[in-house]
Amino acid sequence: MTAGRTQDGVARDPAAAARDTHPIGMMRPHSARNTFGGRPTNDGPAQRASGEKTMPNYQDRLRRLALNDTRVLDEAAGDPGEWSGLDAKTLAIARLASLIAVGGSEPSFGEQTDAALSAGATTDEIVDILVGVSSVVGAPRVVSAAPLLALALGLDVQSIMD
Repeated sequence: MTAGRTQDGVARDPAAAARDTHPIGMMRPHSARNTFGGRPTNDGPAQRASGEKTMPNYQDRLRRLALNDTRVLDEAAGDPGEWSGLDAKTLAIARLASLIAVGGSEPSFGEQTDAALSAGATTDEIVDILVGVSSVVGAPRVVSAAPLLALALGLDVQSIMD
């Protein structure tokens, strides 16, 4: 499909074509798609009952991140409830998965494991993260993260290794 034409080749309004073309021409912008996995999406920013905006909408945050606007990361440095649509348990699990992927340090595993447990994650769920990410990060990352996660859960790693 080319800009300015519908799928059947019929010409259309050039202004509509410009709105429906991604700035770098690789994909249609979200406004032209309006669903994610068949589910309608919420395009607007979250608001409190008072009408106060609590965070920029996801499109703006993605655009700013893609443009290397590090202020988005600075804004996210505070309480996750202020900027994230994720609950504390999901956020801690995502952070643990990220630590596995990048080869995080022992203190980082300890901090995020504590956060996950405090948010209601079970030890089984935390260990299942290793298995869950293995097809993406590979066995070597999982094997190197396992002892760090065991330490974070308060297990005696030496006894596990024997």
